[in-house]
Amino acid sequence: MALPTSKSLSKLEAVNVVEVQVGPNTLKDSAKALRWKTAIVVSTASVVLLFFYGLWLAKVAALVVFAGLLAALALSSMCRFLELRTNLRRRWSLPIVLFVVIGILSSAVWLRGPAIEEQIGRLQASLPQAAKAFVAQVQSHEWGRWLLTHGFGTEVPRIVDILPKLTDVVSGTLGLLGSLLIVLFLGIVIAAEPHTYIRGFENLFPATVQSYVEEVIAKVTRTLRWWLVARLASMLAVGIMVSLGLWALRVPMAGTLGLLAALLTFIPNIGPVLSAIPPILLAFTVSPRHALFVLLLFSAVHAAEGLLVTPVADRTIVRLPPGLTLFAQLVLAFLAGAVGVALAAPLTIVSIELVRTVYRDKVLGN
Repeated sequence: MALPTSKSLSKLEAVNVVEVQVGPNTLKDSAKALRWKTAIVVSTASVVLLFFYGLWLAKVAALVVFAGLLAALALSSMCRFLELRTNLRRRWSLPIVLFVVIGILSSAVWLRGPAIEEQIGRLQASLPQAAKAFVAQVQSHEWGRWLLTHGFGTEVPRIVDILPKLTDVVSGTLGLLGSLLIVLFLGIVIAAEPHTYIRGFENLFPATVQSYVEEVIAKVTRTLRWWLVARLASMLAVGIMVSLGLWALRVPMAGTLGLLAALLTFIPNIGPVLSAIPPILLAFTVSPRHALFVLLLFSAVHAAEGLLVTPVADRTIVRLPPGLTLFAQLVLAFLAGAVGVALAAPLTIVSIELVRTVYRDKVLGN
């Protein structure tokens, strides 16, 4: 067996020295990376907690600002569509878009405004009577009497008290249009110079990550834009189908009920249910069979909307899990009431997109 020479011994010593030198550095790098990721996780959690604490303090004001951002995104998207085809600048495209939008809304109010106002008054007067008629119909059937004699008798007075309050839901939903003037003003101001506000937001971050912040803003904006397009398409389709269906079933105030269904379609999960209650109650004043036909109509309309519009939207935007959206609606209903419920879906879209980008890229390091 050959003995190691002095040259080979020196090489072994050099290797050992390298291993001794590399080992602690590697451990230090790993510990530093772990501390960095831990700091990012703690910072992210702190920001989220501070955000919800600020949301709790500001409540409706923060949601109104977010609604203004949605309005600005809608106006800016229409301006962008016009600019790509006419080479106009924003100072010209925005007034043209506003003129067209205001003109369409003014024409609709001028043509159908008095009739819709009259139908809203009739609806507010008819719903309490329809609610009482519904309870009377339940009490007149054998299964209804069975419910009353098996522990549900105490619930009937509550039903009588709650159902007439649907008039407040209808008037509150339509009365919300007046408060949208603030949202529209914010939308116009932001849509006039969107890049100014984006650059101002980017300046809140270090220069090394401003390009990444710009990329995240672009992704969130694209997702919200396509979600708005999908929602508007759903609202239009539901409004037309419900109006025609109720008119065919000879339900009174079919146009107003169709408009209400279109507006409430903006709110996933809860909106379709709320929009179906008034026409079903009105149909109950005719007969239970009539109410069943109205229920089948709304089921068919929203099934068609889910089969035709939603799959097209899922190709371009993030898919909203119904359970997650419902959870967000419950939380925001507790925080800010009806406004929180209305804006829960777009806020969930933003949260999902931030998790897919910032959290996955920066925190998890994927």
